[in-house]
Amino acid sequence: MRISTAFASLSLIMGVATAPASAASDSKPAGAMVHMTADELIKDFDGQCVAGTDARTRRQDKVSLFQRLGGEQKIRVLIDELLREHYKNDALYPLLKNYAPSTLADKLTPYVIERTGGPSVYQGIELPESHRNLHITNKMFVAGGRDLMEATKKLGYGPEETQDLMCFIFSLRSQVVFP
Repeated sequence: MRISTAFASLSLIMGVATAPASAASDSKPAGAMVHMTADELIKDFDGQCVAGTDARTRRQDKVSLFQRLGGEQKIRVLIDELLREHYKNDALYPLLKNYAPSTLADKLTPYVIERTGGPSVYQGIELPESHRNLHITNKMFVAGGRDLMEATKKLGYGPEETQDLMCFIFSLRSQVVFP
């Protein structure tokens, strides 16, 4: 399977080597992708997630993303790794410094489990309510995406699971970005 252009551009701009060189955009040379702003990257990635909807739906119909991520225990490991990355990230640390990682993981894990096709376990507040006063920008959102890519890479997830998870998280952007 060919990784989407925006997924490749996100990999390039964030310096994460998860996309093969063959995934480079036909319309933008690889060097141009490195200089994309967060807003340009988001627009590009949005188009690619929309374009890949049918393929993701077929994969989800065959085996849920929840199952492909390894179920509840492995999703918790993924969330723990994501939060380790977030806490090291200068762009995101100021938002997190007053919270224990385990507290955030306890809230985030059930959300991801449920929203990726697992059992209905999330009982928290909705995303806009929990994120509105954080003033998350597109640049911060992209930084978080880089952390997610790094976490999936460290844990050995394949490109389809990574891309499907990235597009899932991207679909939530309007509920968490409130500059």
